Amino acid sequence: IQEDRKIKAHEWARFQHHAKRVRELSITLDRTERDKPLFVYYDCYDYFIDHYKEGNILPNLRKITTEVGRVEYFLPTLLQPALRSFTWTYGDEEDAVTLLQTLVETVPSLRELSMREQYRERATPEVYQELWDTVCALNELRSLSISALSPDALQHIACLPAFEALTFHMENVDYKTILAQPLVFYSLKKLTITTSGEVMGPLLAFLNTLPARG
Repeated sequence: IQEDRKIKAHEWARFQHHAKRVRELSITLDRTERDKPLFVYYDCYDYFIDHYKEGNILPNLRKITTEVGRVEYFLPTLLQPALRSFTWTYGDEEDAVTLLQTLVETVPSLRELSMREQYRERATPEVYQELWDTVCALNELRSLSISALSPDALQHIACLPAFEALTFHMENVDYKTILAQPLVFYSLKKLTITTSGEVMGPLLAFLNTLPARG
């Protein structure tokens, strides 16, 4: 959906006719991304969600990707149990907390979660804590990408049998000392950690907590 004019009734009716086939939704600032299965350009998503209030017109969504913030207020209407992948850039703190709570309630079988802040300097402990609580409530995660990770959340995903990929930013936290038990990571295949030079000590200590496998 990418229009610089009001969408006409017959155009919307044609879209609704095919909406049940949609598996992926992308909300983007880039008008050139026509290769995506369905993308909503930022300037016209208000029209999209006004009609979405009429009912779940995308009942078979499996993947949502949003590259812009300040869309949290309507994202809960898109969440449904069949969703498997959710990539999200958040802009509003209050709406972000509400969305995370809805995510746990609505999509307990989510497999891929990626979240980052649109404005890192505005990130608050409340949002981080809600994110960590969300991670701890998802028992079928296979992939996680977030800015920071609490020891409890780390311990949780390490015990998930199908968890395969983790990306996070390491703060100056001594995970090795505060972890309640050794990390298991039954199926981990990919680990990406970003950090700064002064955190090399905790980083090496964390790596030493990982299970050794051939």
